[in-house]
Amino acid sequence: MLRAIKIRLYPNKTQEQEFNKTLGCYRFVYNHMLARKQEAYKSDKTNLGLTELSKYFHHELLKDEEYDWLKEQNTKVLQQSIRQMLTAYDKFFKEHKGFPKFKSKRDKQTASFPID
Repeated sequence: MLRAIKIRLYPNKTQEQEFNKTLGCYRFVYNHMLARKQEAYKSDKTNLGLTELSKYFHHELLKDEEYDWLKEQNTKVLQQSIRQMLTAYDKFFKEHKGFPKFKSKRDKQTASFPID
C-alpha cells in the first residue's frame, strides 16, 4: 500500500532558504534532464531512460566543478526529479497528457522526498 502525506509547513527564514535551495536544485535537475532527453532525441533519435540519465547525473553532472552546489543537496531527492520527468513523458505518450514543460520559479513548487 502506498501512502502520501501532505504537510503545510511554516518555516523560519533559515529553513525557508534551505527549502528554496532544495527546490531550486530539484527544478534545475528536472530541466537539465528534460533538455538532455529532448536533445538526444533530436540529434540521433535515441530515447534516454532512467539508467542513462542517472549515470549522467551521478558520473558527469555531480562531478562537474561548475555544479558543485548540487552536492549540498540529498541525491535521492534530486533522483526523484528525474523520475518525475520520466513519469511526465510516459503520461504524454500513454495518456495523451500535455508534453512535459520546463519548470519555473513561478510554477507550483513541489519536490518528492523518499522515505528510507
